[in-house]
Amino acid sequence: MLPGIRADAVVGAVVGGVPVYVTATEPHYDGDCARPGTHDCAATAVQVWDAATGEPVRTVDDAGGRHLVVTVVDGRTVAVTCDWSDTPKLIDLESGVVLGGLAGHEDLVQGLATVELQYGPAVVSVAWDQTIRVVHLTTGEARVFDAGERLDSVAVVVVGGRAVAAVAGKVAGLWDLELGVRIGSLPATAKVRKIATWPDGGALVGLLSWQDDVEVWDVLERGLICRMTGHRMSQDIVSFPPLHGHPR
Repeated sequence: MLPGIRADAVVGAVVGGVPVYVTATEPHYDGDCARPGTHDCAATAVQVWDAATGEPVRTVDDAGGRHLVVTVVDGRTVAVTCDWSDTPKLIDLESGVVLGGLAGHEDLVQGLATVELQYGPAVVSVAWDQTIRVVHLTTGEARVFDAGERLDSVAVVVVGGRAVAAVAGKVAGLWDLELGVRIGSLPATAKVRKIATWPDGGALVGLLSWQDDVEVWDVLERGLICRMTGHRMSQDIVSFPPLHGHPR
């Protein structure tokens, strides 16, 4: 169990063969903080915590944010993190070294996701500049797709062997990340503010609406699996636990 820490994002990972949690923090107003005397409210950081003991393993200062994803590049676990207005930073979690910044957006970044493409691991980001950016982490190459609308969230699933990004705009749009083209949408009941996936793969996505309803959709079949309403959610959905035995 993690101690009473301040974190704006949490991701599970394996660093150096050890299961860990990775957290990221962004600055916030100390007048709104529940524990202002326990930390620096203006500080940003990425921290690595031992999943078994809850003990801190590593802290990377001045590198936090609201958005955080983790992947593996050349056998090493790395994190990508940013605030709304920052250029995403690439961090080697095994050494704690900030490897550099990734090509950024021209407006508020609203979501990050990772994906394995034909040429290796990549980070997908969306923003209010109406673009989807795909940055290949081994080559540094950045591809930009014009979505034509502000985007609020992104998640990636594999459909028929191809990586598909589900993005939250006026509707939940679907984009083929290899081709860089829109291939459809999910007819959600209400405008979507956050999208999440399951860690064990499959083509299911969870959509959180601005009315706090949650819908689960099968991207392959374009079908609604279930809908949950009436739950006031003050926080965003990040991911869902494995669906053991659930039909794919």
